[in-house]
Amino acid sequence: MITREQAKRIATDYLEAAFTSRARVVSERVRHSHEPTIEAVRDVSDVGRPPMPYLASTTTRLADCWIAYLTSRHLALQPSQIVLVSKETGDVVYFGSANDEG
Repeated sequence: MITREQAKRIATDYLEAAFTSRARVVSERVRHSHEPTIEAVRDVSDVGRPPMPYLASTTTRLADCWIAYLTSRHLALQPSQIVLVSKETGDVVYFGSANDEG
């Protein structure tokens, strides 16, 4: 079983890998000004309005995942960005919009 802290590390490592691969094209200064960080890791029972991951596997159950909410340095009205980490395996099963705007 993956703990909340382990899920945060897994999500952070996933984001770092994703943004490091883009760093070859984008300057380091620009990359760090746009790179998201993990704001909070929550269980679905901890959130008032659960995310609705778009095109996530139909077998992905939110109750089986830690929800890592990202914070971005962009100031805009937009949906939350999330990383779903399996509580059982530690695999990242989704990265994208929580579809919670509005």
